[in-house]
Amino acid sequence: QAILAQALLGSMDILPASMPSDTMALALQLPMTPKSCRATRLQPQPSEPVRCSFIGTCTGSLNFAVGSALLATALAACQPWPTLHGHAWRGRRRQLRQSRLGLGRVARRSQAEASWSRTPDPNFEEFADRLLGRWQGWQSPLLAVGQLAQREAVNTTKVQVSAIMTKCMACGTRVGGVNDSGRRERGNPGFVSFECGSWFQAPSTGVMDSGGKVEVSIDFGGEPRRRRLLSADIQRGRLVRLQSSLLHAEGLLELREADLLPSYGLADMMDCQSDIVRASSDPGKWNSSRLAWRRAESVKPTLDVDSEHISESRLPFGCYVASCRLGDGGLAILLGAQDESGISRSVVWRHAPTGHPVEAMLVTS
Repeated sequence: QAILAQALLGSMDILPASMPSDTMALALQLPMTPKSCRATRLQPQPSEPVRCSFIGTCTGSLNFAVGSALLATALAACQPWPTLHGHAWRGRRRQLRQSRLGLGRVARRSQAEASWSRTPDPNFEEFADRLLGRWQGWQSPLLAVGQLAQREAVNTTKVQVSAIMTKCMACGTRVGGVNDSGRRERGNPGFVSFECGSWFQAPSTGVMDSGGKVEVSIDFGGEPRRRRLLSADIQRGRLVRLQSSLLHAEGLLELREADLLPSYGLADMMDCQSDIVRASSDPGKWNSSRLAWRRAESVKPTLDVDSEHISESRLPFGCYVASCRLGDGGLAILLGAQDESGISRSVVWRHAPTGHPVEAMLVTS
């Protein structure tokens, strides 16, 4: 019924491809125009209701040719629809447009999906303004998975963040990126910036079936402003070498022994109510300039993690990195930290079973 009604809304030509012996007529009285009515045996007059009939079957299946595709649709125990007019029909039409054509089934959004709302793309100039300036702090050495950092191996570090200006035909010049422990260019398909000042960079082809470096900067704000830098060398979804840094925007603060101890990890992130910003893409089309952005508040992160295939390492400065196989055969790479203020943030980079990146989330709790 959903397929027949949606076809009446336009853009589809429907012709019966086979006619079962046991048939019945479904009558719909719809306001139609010549442009929106392309089915056979319909001759509507402009802006006048037209009574049209389609042949359907009570049980079994009936094939319809929709454009060049052939849809086999199960129509079990179908009944005539009531006549719909005015607001009732418009509401039903909107509902049908939001559905997908499937095997006799109208797809509805799950309750969890309904909690997501669209949000504008982050403003890159505002993002860059949050980072510009001088940062000082501490940096751990390169660590293997599970290795602890010794105090004597932790070094001081300084980072000067500056803007990269590029020419633009529309506006002359604009901020095309930032120098922040390397070049972070907005035109790089693997570079994703968040409005809070955090960023994420990784190979746009993913790391599930190949290798590469995943880098994250997590901004916590505060006075003085604080952030964490994390990097992970990954080979075929496995963690190899890891590093973390603690940076402050004003001077070098004293390093405490507690800063070097593992204190936050994957289980802590999954157990908290969080605000989540999600950037998603179709498989095989990961490009930071073409992501769809959505937001959800006060929800628990949901990852179908295969508990037997988790590799996690807790790092100095309240940081952690984890690689998890998912129940559908995909992969999730997680890099996060908890600040001394109690705020925690994690970046979750999810891969489809095909190995292509499909989603990056910033989880704040």
